Amino acid sequence: MTKGILCLVLAIFLLTSCSWAPFQSKGEFWGNEGYMLRDDERDRIENASEIARLREELEKERRAQEEADRKIREETERRAQEEIALRAQKETERKAQEASKLQQKEQVKEDTCPDVAYYPILIADFNSGKKPNNLGEDFGCWDKDPNDYTQTATESFIADIQNGNKKGFFIEIHYDVNSPNPAFNGFWTRLNNLDASCYKTLSFRVKGNERMGFTKVFKIELKNSKRETGIFYVNNVSNEWQEIIIPLKDIRIKELSGLREFVIVFEDSLATEKEGTICIDDIYLR
Repeated sequence: MTKGILCLVLAIFLLTSCSWAPFQSKGEFWGNEGYMLRDDERDRIENASEIARLREELEKERRAQEEADRKIREETERRAQEEIALRAQKETERKAQEASKLQQKEQVKEDTCPDVAYYPILIADFNSGKKPNNLGEDFGCWDKDPNDYTQTATESFIADIQNGNKKGFFIEIHYDVNSPNPAFNGFWTRLNNLDASCYKTLSFRVKGNERMGFTKVFKIELKNSKRETGIFYVNNVSNEWQEIIIPLKDIRIKELSGLREFVIVFEDSLATEKEGTICIDDIYLR
């Protein structure tokens, strides 16, 4: 009896084990959820996993590249800031050197120049009523084009009468730049290679002739033996005598040791009156 029961149980077990085989086709397997997956479903899962993996790798590479680019930008900016700082430092050092050289030059000038406040140089006071100037040099008027009679400049000596007494002479310059052609002219006086390196200012007296009219603006020039020309514009001329004092540094001529000529220029493009008369006297270096 017992053997019979055991044989029956064994037979049922064998039949049950064999009964699954017809339901599992070739290429199928069981999924995690307890059901079978076909080959195409398995391929889709594997492809999705591969795509996810690739995306993750690409994202890592992108972040790594962004980080590398950020570091490059930071390094470039750092180097640019260092370059700017270096240039600023060099410019500061250059200015300091220039200031030091200028200070040394001024010190040398103070050590070698006499006290020029007591030794001004009189270039021209015109009190003799004739040429030359006080340096023994010539002077006169000039024209851009001497053959163009629509633009002219002439000078004359005028007695300087103060309180009914004659105090010498001054120069009166009649100019005309009212021309259909480009026009400029003026007055000049030679300086005999004058050494002005120890002097600080150029001065003269000026006024306009109220009856004849006058420009309120004109240009002066200083020329040296090295063919350099420094310029300065005189403004606010009136019909009353006034002293014009010009720092030589404002005329911007590098070499003052060989001054050759002092020039007054009336320009058609600048003159407030294109025809008129200007009076000049007492030209000094101080």
